[in-house]
Amino acid sequence: MKSRIRICRKCGRYTLKEACPICGGPTNIAHPAKFSPDDPYLDLKVKNLVEELRRIDP
Repeated sequence: MKSRIRICRKCGRYTLKEACPICGGPTNIAHPAKFSPDDPYLDLKVKNLVEELRRIDP
């Protein structure tokens, strides 16, 4: 099993767990997905990224 460092969405601390041991918030994988211009899902990834950025800064 491959361990990946995760980052808490609430407090920004790094951990290896699914939930932050400090605040109990959910965590995401801290590393971005690999980029390839030949990726068949590139359009969807860019679309999701743009939507996420619009939600953060409308």
